[in-house]
Amino acid sequence: MVEVYEFWAVIVSLIVVKLCHWIYQWKNPKGNGKLPPGSMGYPIIGETFEFMKLHDAIQLPTFVKEKLLRLLIYSLVSFLLS
Repeated sequence: MVEVYEFWAVIVSLIVVKLCHWIYQWKNPKGNGKLPPGSMGYPIIGETFEFMKLHDAIQLPTFVKEKLLRLLIYSLVSFLLS
């Protein structure tokens, strides 16, 4: 019986170590400064919670406004510098 608990303890420990390693790699990407602008967001979920916040039906959500503004500025600068 003790062997079964030891087995599960090893399995859980390996999962925790792998999860910590995955989180570390996510927080410290190897991009050499070539990542696109924007936040990293949470893995899998991304910015879904911010996108799904309640807003007026007539207006764009704040999330969309911020993304559009950043995209427009980035596109304008790229267009002017090319």
